[in-house]
Parts: sequence; C-alpha cells; structure tokens
Amino acid sequence: MKGKKAIKALLLFALMAAVFFGVDKKAQAAAEGTVYVAVEKFTIGQGYIVEPREITISSGERVSSVFERLMDEEGLTASIDLNSSYGWYLEGIKNVDTGDGHIPACIQGMSDNPPTDADIYPASEKNINYPDLEQFSYTTTSGWCYAVNNVFPSVGMGNYTAHDGDVIRFRFTIHGTGADLGNGWPGSLTLPNLDQITKRMAVFNANRSLCFSKGYSEAYAEVLSVVINMDSTNAQIDAAYEKLPTETQIETWVQENEILKQNQTAAQKAINSIKAISSS
Repeated sequence: MKGKKAIKALLLFALMAAVFFGVDKKAQAAAEGTVYVAVEKFTIGQGYIVEPREITISSGERVSSVFERLMDEEGLTASIDLNSSYGWYLEGIKNVDTGDGHIPACIQGMSDNPPTDADIYPASEKNINYPDLEQFSYTTTSGWCYAVNNVFPSVGMGNYTAHDGDVIRFRFTIHGTGADLGNGWPGSLTLPNLDQITKRMAVFNANRSLCFSKGYSEAYAEVLSVVINMDSTNAQIDAAYEKLPTETQIETWVQENEILKQNQTAAQKAINSIKAISSS
C-alpha cells in the first residue's frame, strides 16, 4: 500500500510540475514580442550598417538593451556613455565609415549651411573619428538618433521601453541634430515613412534563403537601392514595398516548408524501419 501511495504522490507531483512549468512557459511566451530594427547611415550615402531584421524582446526591455544585443549579434562595437545627461547615450559605432560617402540632394538643399560632398570626402581627413561614426564625426551636429514607429522619442534609449511590433531605426545624423532625418524640428526635412517597408524587409531577411528560393533576390536588391536613397519619393517607396512578398505570404511559405520537412522526416523514418526489418 505504501508503495502505491508513493507512486500516486510522485504522479501527482509530476502532474503539478507539468502544469506549473506549462503555465510558466505560456507566461514567458506572452511576455515576449518582436521588434523590427535597422541601423542606417543614409545621410552620408552609405546605406545600412545593419539591414532590417527581427529581434525578440522580453517584457519591459529598453531600447538600449535591444541595441546592445543587436551590436553583439552583428559583431559590432559601440561607444556608450552611461553618465550623460540622457543617461545611456550612444556616442558612436566603431569601424563603420567605408569612406565612400555622398550627401543626398535633399540634405544639400537644406537651409543653414548644409554639408556637401566636399565636406565628407576624403573621409579619412574630414571625419575626425574615422573610421568610426560618432558624435561630431563630420560636423558639430553629427551623431546618432533613434526613431520608434517614425517618432523621435524625447527620452534616451535607456529610458524607452520597446513593445511588440515596434519599428526601431538607429540613424546617423550629419546636419541639424536630426533635422536631416525629419525629426519635426523647424526647418527639418519631410521624408517618406519607411516603417512599413522596414518591417517587410525585416521579415524577408528573417527568411532570406526561403524568399530567395522563391525568386525574390533581384526584387530585394531593387528595393534596397530605393530605400537607402534619401532622395527617393513616396511613390518610389510604395512601388518598392509592393515588390516584396507580404508577411502573410512569407508565413505561408514557412508553414509549407515546415510541413515538407516533417513529411520528409517521416518518410525517412519509414524507410529506415523497412531497412531494419529487412536486415533482421
């Protein structure tokens, strides 16, 4: 009898543990989300440092933490000031100025003595932090800004909480401390909203091999050339957006691919079983 009671107790404990850990996993899954991030140096005509990609976040995670993980995963090194007036402050990113810069026409047309190509070439002489891109690299208003859902937060990255579905773009500014990025200050540029296409590119890149196998490699290259050009129009951005497969299409392909893999695995197991029976 004691043996039976002990077995029942163990079974009950196992059941309770399964329920507890099951709930815990569900709570953990609910606490996580996905953000879509990119690191850009469009203002000096050098495209992306990190092309749009997905990052999984935990509940309450700050943008500064998202950025630090991004740098680690991409093998990049950043200079961070933890004691600035903003708290956590991104001073710069190491070894990301390729030296072949160009100032977009929209920036060169700004008021208040904007920079020209002559002000950034050769980069080894004009960028005081070359090959790093840091605050004051080319001008007294150069540095790093960030936008969340096409809005420039009024607090530092260390004080801003990321949420599921956010589009977070880390962007180098060369003129007007973000006015060249369209931050809404007087005299700032009016630029196309790249959030939708950034998200679509991020989902694409999360499934890059699969999307390429569906014949979208050239389309992505075309989209990339449009997006990194700050002189592209809204119409050009919209047309580029339509060139990429939708998030729903990609999700369907992923599901189909997973089913195919499962079927192949099952078929291989069946073949192995038949071989084992035949050889016995």
